[in-house]
Amino acid sequence: MPRKQLYQREMPSWLEKIENLDRLPIDDLLTDSIYYPASAYDYSVIEAFSGYGHSFIYVDPGISKETLLEMVPINFHGYYVYASREVKREELCFREYKSMYPDLTIDEDPSSYSRMRAVSENPYAVWMIFQRQDTANPGIGPKRLSFLFIAGEGVATYQALYFSNKKKPSVIVMQAFVWGNWTRFDKHGGFFNRVVISNPAGRPDYLSCQDLNGEEIKWDGYKRRVESKKFLPLWISDDLPLGDHYIHKPGKDEGY
Repeated sequence: MPRKQLYQREMPSWLEKIENLDRLPIDDLLTDSIYYPASAYDYSVIEAFSGYGHSFIYVDPGISKETLLEMVPINFHGYYVYASREVKREELCFREYKSMYPDLTIDEDPSSYSRMRAVSENPYAVWMIFQRQDTANPGIGPKRLSFLFIAGEGVATYQALYFSNKKKPSVIVMQAFVWGNWTRFDKHGGFFNRVVISNPAGRPDYLSCQDLNGEEIKWDGYKRRVESKKFLPLWISDDLPLGDHYIHKPGKDEGY
C-alpha cells in the first residue's frame, strides 16, 4: 500500500484542464505546493505527499539538467511525462519583493556555498506534468502531478518564489543535514527558519524533516508532531487545530 502522509484532496482544476505548457501559471503552481530545498531527485516526497499536494517545487543547485531529465522520469513510478519544458527566470519571479539577508554574527557564511560542487554557474528550471499510466494502480497517486525543478539555492529561491508572488507552500520538506550546503534548513532560529516565518503570505501548514535521529524539530510555531506510523516525520503549525484532517483518507480515484 502506498505510504501517504496526509489526506487526499481534489486535483486543482488548472492541472486537470491543462493541455499545453505555453504559459506558466506560477500562482497556481505555488498554491498548496510542496517545497523541497536541496532535494536532489528524491522520489520519497512525491510518494508521501502526492494527492494531498499536486504541485511539487524541487530546488537543488547540484543536479545537472542532463541528470534531471534522465533520472526524474524513471523515479516517477507509474507515471509518464505528459509535457515538459524549460522555464525562464522572469516567469518565476517578476514582482517586486523585499529580500532578507543572513546576519553573519549569528548565521553561517553563504560564501561557502560557492565552493559546493554545483551547477549554479548555469542555472536552469524545468517544468514537467506527469500523468498516471492507465495500467498503474490508482493508489499510487492522483492522475496528474506538476513538478517544477529549479537549479538554485534553497533559501534565496524560496524568497524569489513565495515572497514575490505572495504565496506560501502547504508543506516544506527538509533534510536535517545536506552535505555541501552553506546552512542547515532545519536550524531553530536559522536563516531559513526566519525567512519562512517572515513570509508576508504566511507560513506553511506542515514541516517535514528527515534524518533527525529521533530529535524533534525546534522551530517556533511547530511544537506538535503529527502522530503517524508513516515514514516521514511531520509537524503541524500551531495555527491549525489538531483533528483527523491529517489522517490519510482514500480519494475518489484511489483503488484502495
